[in-house]
Amino acid sequence: KRRQWRLVVLTKKGCAMAEFVTFDESNRRRTECGPWRKKVMARLADEKPDIILTGSYRYRLANRPARSDARSVWLKALKPTLASLRKLTKSLVLIGDIPHPESWPATCLANNLTSAQDCLIDRSTAERRPVLDAEIAAAKAADATYMKVSDWMCNLQQCVVMLGNLQMYRDDNHIGATASRYFVPFVESVVVPLTEP
Repeated sequence: KRRQWRLVVLTKKGCAMAEFVTFDESNRRRTECGPWRKKVMARLADEKPDIILTGSYRYRLANRPARSDARSVWLKALKPTLASLRKLTKSLVLIGDIPHPESWPATCLANNLTSAQDCLIDRSTAERRPVLDAEIAAAKAADATYMKVSDWMCNLQQCVVMLGNLQMYRDDNHIGATASRYFVPFVESVVVPLTEP
């Protein structure tokens, strides 16, 4: 509202925007994701947005141990999607995924009430470097801006689960609503220059 932007959110639980097969909790292949992606592309073509921000959880590519082909699989999924999106907008932003903890941060915090630093996450593990590299490469190939969220949550060695009194994670693959609001200025620093004439 402050910037008089109209924000349209197009998401579907369990579906990546990239052409990537995902599965539900019972290991059923989510066949509904393909038709959803086609509808999103059609709507974006009609809307002709000034800017598109897209991102995705990395699903099973975030599992440990890492797949040896994780980079190539994610890059193959991302490149055609970003190329298609790039044709529909003046500016495209790929939002990187958050660092992946090995377990639920809230459980660690509950067991370490007076020492949140005991729950710090090792950045080299949490970033899932092969898929991060795939995202950076795919964004470059599509002439898109890459938003590296891990830089907001990590120093060179570790990623936080608490920042002061602010809890970062809602579970093991989402940040919380309060953390999302905290990151608004970070997002604006990337997006605002792309919207200015």
